[in-house]
Amino acid sequence: LAAYVTGILVAFKLLRLWLRSMLWRVRNRMILLFLFIGLVPLLVVAALVGLAGYLLTGQGAVYMANSALNREASALADAASGLLWSVRGEPRSEAAIRELLERLAETRPRLQALVRDPQRQVTHPPGLTLVAHQPAGESFQGLVRRQDQFYVMARVSGPPGEVILLEPLSEVYLAGLAPGLGRISLVPLRPLARGQAHAGVTAMFEGERFAFDTAVPAAAQMPPASNALDRAVAWLTLPFRVRRWGPSDPEVPVILLIETRPSAVFRLLFGQQLEAASGVAIGFIFLGVVFLIVELVSLVV
Repeated sequence: LAAYVTGILVAFKLLRLWLRSMLWRVRNRMILLFLFIGLVPLLVVAALVGLAGYLLTGQGAVYMANSALNREASALADAASGLLWSVRGEPRSEAAIRELLERLAETRPRLQALVRDPQRQVTHPPGLTLVAHQPAGESFQGLVRRQDQFYVMARVSGPPGEVILLEPLSEVYLAGLAPGLGRISLVPLRPLARGQAHAGVTAMFEGERFAFDTAVPAAAQMPPASNALDRAVAWLTLPFRVRRWGPSDPEVPVILLIETRPSAVFRLLFGQQLEAASGVAIGFIFLGVVFLIVELVSLVV
C-alpha cells in the first residue's frame, strides 16, 4: 500500500514537471507571439521592398540600354534614308557621295558605309569590301553579326539603289550608349551539344542549351555609390537572336549584361526630380528608424 501511494505521488509530481516543460510561462509565450506577429512580418516586408527595388533597378537599366540601342539604330537608319534621298534627288558624282559619307563619319569615326545604284558603288572607308547578302529591296535596322564582330546596321533600299551603314559594337561604343548608367556588355551564347557537360553557367533558349561566351568588354566605369546601401546590381536581358550578315556567319543568340547602381538608374529616370525627392527619402528613413525603436522597446517590455 505504501508503494502504491508513493508511486501515485511520484507520478503526479512527474506529471506536473512535464506539464511545466510543455506549457511555457506567459512571458515566453508573449515573446514568441511578438516574434511571429511583429518581427517576422517586418523582415518579410523589408525583404519584399529590397526585392522590388532590385527588380525595378534591373528592369529600368534594361529598358534604358535597349532604348539606347534602338535610338542608335533609328539614327543610323535616318542617316541612311537621308543619303538615299540625297542621291535620289539629283545625280551626284562619286566624289560628292564620298564627301557626304566623310561628313557623316566626322560624328561616327568607325562608320562603314556602302552606297550603290545600277551605275556605281561607293564605300567608306575607300577600298572597303562590303558585300550585302540580304535580298535586294529589303530594309533593315538593328544588330547584325558579321564574321566575329557585332554591328549596329541600317539598310535602306529603294529607287535608285540602296544605302548600308554599319557601326561596330565596340567597348567604346557600348560605353557611350547611356552615359552614367554603368557598364553595358554584349554577351554571345555558344550552343552546347545535347548531353555535353559544362562547368559554367548555361541558359536555355528555344529548346537548346547555350553557354555564356566571351563578352564584348565594357569600357564604362561603374557610377560611384551614393551611400552604403547603394550596392552594384547586375541584370541580364532575355536571349535574343542577332541577324547574320552572310550565310557563313554563325547565328547565335546574345544577351545584354548591365551592371549599375540603383542611384544611377533613378537619377537617369527622374533627372533633377530625384534631388527634390531627397527630403522625402530622409523622412521615410526617419519614420523607419522610429518604427524600429518602437519594436525594440516593445520586445524589451
